[in-house]
Amino acid sequence: FQLNSTMASKAEKPQLAGARIKSRKRDEKVKFDPTNFRDELVDNINGCEDVQQVTEYLETAGNDLDYRRYSDQFFDILVAGGMLAPGGSIVADEGELATFCVFQCSPDDEQIQQYSQMFGKVLRRYKYMQVLLEEHMTRVLKFVKAFDEDKRTVFAKFVAQIMAAGLCSTKPLSSLFLDTLVKDGLSESFMFDLFRGWMAASSINSLATSFRKSGMDGKLELLYPINKRSQEHLLARLKEEEGLEQILNWQNSQRSTAVKNELSQKLVVAFKEGMKPSEIHASLQAAMKDASLKDTDVVTLLWTAIMEAVEWNKKLDLVAEQALRQVHTYIPLLKTVTGSGKAQALLMIKIQNYCFDNQNLLKVFVKIIMLLYHHEVLEEDSILEWYAEKHSTKGRSVFLEQAKEMVEWLQTAEAK
Repeated sequence: FQLNSTMASKAEKPQLAGARIKSRKRDEKVKFDPTNFRDELVDNINGCEDVQQVTEYLETAGNDLDYRRYSDQFFDILVAGGMLAPGGSIVADEGELATFCVFQCSPDDEQIQQYSQMFGKVLRRYKYMQVLLEEHMTRVLKFVKAFDEDKRTVFAKFVAQIMAAGLCSTKPLSSLFLDTLVKDGLSESFMFDLFRGWMAASSINSLATSFRKSGMDGKLELLYPINKRSQEHLLARLKEEEGLEQILNWQNSQRSTAVKNELSQKLVVAFKEGMKPSEIHASLQAAMKDASLKDTDVVTLLWTAIMEAVEWNKKLDLVAEQALRQVHTYIPLLKTVTGSGKAQALLMIKIQNYCFDNQNLLKVFVKIIMLLYHHEVLEEDSILEWYAEKHSTKGRSVFLEQAKEMVEWLQTAEAK
């Protein structure tokens, strides 16, 4: 017994004669055609008379042109005038190049600014383009070797301006650490031009903040080959170049901060391990000499390390006595870094803030100050100046009230 093959097959659904089955619009695939996008964009840009007209056109054209899909081509054209092939050369075909683009600028900062402002207006209108710009910059910065020297300088200043304006973070600058760019010195020259452009457009504070947020502030040594990769070499190069004095000061400050952090950690370990004060003093003086640190750079670090080494008693009534004993032990060490009035002022403010932050020591503040005064760590003038105007705002009324009797005693003694 066999089933009829026609009956066994699935019955087809009836259809109306001549009916057309429509596909949903979202299922229709639109052909990716960057050449056509380029031709339309370039043709309209070249029909403008100035950058202002180009900006006005770009602000409205996004309603018809697919900026999101063709973001790489869009940014390529506005930067280089045409689409960039892998490696950075402009795609060679019969297409026109845009007459208004970043690469057509002279190295003049004001002229370049017209284009960074144009980018700003377009990105404010189409906010999704900001993420795409960052991705594009990461790619294009790898191609700087393909650009001639003038174009590299202009591009560096342009990148500085859009980053200073917050249109793009400094993360894409990590593309400059490619070995092919580093060994030819292109990484350094581009970064130095970017620094100059940033200083012309904004401030060292905005640059330092942007580099810190992206983690780039501690990576500038990667601009150099391994045999020259050091902070000393970076500082030497910044010193040799013109117009980078603020960058040099910033990097010196970065270095000083790193050295002080390392020194602070070493001091804490030394105190906790019970190293003799004389040994700590020798180590501290050597570190200060090597890093060219002054007493004002280390006095607060020393105080923090001394107090962090204490294992505080759980009985609160014994904490004050414990603190005074710890300070007394290391008075000779504190004395070596309080030779100047400024260092003494910094120490008093540090002690005030420390006692405020550690409420169990709130009432022992004046006793610590008097202990340091009697052992000539703090001078009379420094205490009086602290009381009059150089104190911290933390717990000011409490500490000034505590110190009132001590100050009156000092003033009376001075008068006599």
